Amino acid sequence: MDITGSDPYCVSPALSAAADRLQGLAARLRGTKPGGQFYWATDAGGFSPARSASFSVSADGQFHDVYVNLTKHPEWRGTIRQIRVDFNGGKGDTAELRWVKVIRR
Repeated sequence: MDITGSDPYCVSPALSAAADRLQGLAARLRGTKPGGQFYWATDAGGFSPARSASFSVSADGQFHDVYVNLTKHPEWRGTIRQIRVDFNGGKGDTAELRWVKVIRR
C-alpha cells in the first residue's frame, strides 16, 4: 500500500464474530514508520478511538507479526463486524499488510 493521505489504513470485509469467543487481533505488516493501531466495529458502533488498540512494530523494512490481546478491553464485546488497521506515517511513507487475523480463545 502506498500511503498518500494523512490517515493511511486498510479495512476488512464484513465479519460476524462473537467477541467473547475471540482473544484478539494479529497482523503481518511492515512500514517506514513504526507502530500502528487496530480498530473494530461492532453492533454498538463503527470505528472509533474507544474501539481501538495500539501496537508496536519496527520500521526496519522487514515484515513483523503483531498481536494484541483484547480480552480485557471494555469495548471488545458483542459481535465484531469489521476490522481496520491504521499505519503510522504520512505522505511519502509506505506500508504493506500481508494478513490480519482474529485469534480464537
